[in-house]
Amino acid sequence: MQGIGAHLAILPEPVRQRITVLGQRSKSEIMKLRQLHGITLIASRYEVFGNVMAEAMAVGSPIVCTRVGGPAEILRHEETALLVPPDDPEAMAKACARLFDDPELADKLGHAAREFAEQNLSPVAVGRQMADFLERVVNSYSKC
Repeated sequence: MQGIGAHLAILPEPVRQRITVLGQRSKSEIMKLRQLHGITLIASRYEVFGNVMAEAMAVGSPIVCTRVGGPAEILRHEETALLVPPDDPEAMAKACARLFDDPELADKLGHAAREFAEQNLSPVAVGRQMADFLERVVNSYSKC
């Protein structure tokens, strides 16, 4: 498996100059970075759930995400994110440009994503969902 340095080395110099590799960061540093930058781009080919997605939603970051796995089930195109096909860098670039060109859309998506995260992905919401599920399981066994 090649590291990021090997992948960057094959890029043209003008592109490499625009990329900063920060390396490993703490959770609090990542959260600060999310709040400073305009969008979160998730370019996964496969994703079961997506902690990056959940973290971005929690801070209200507008998201451009590939339409794969769990994120494709959770995110709603043009409601909580812009979804693009995997392995389509042109579609990703167009979606990112669209958010940069339309700050109102970016703001709307970020707010909707944050609201969804608060209602469905927060520890309190997940605990409530788990308790509801377990209550249904217990009730179904008590009827046997």
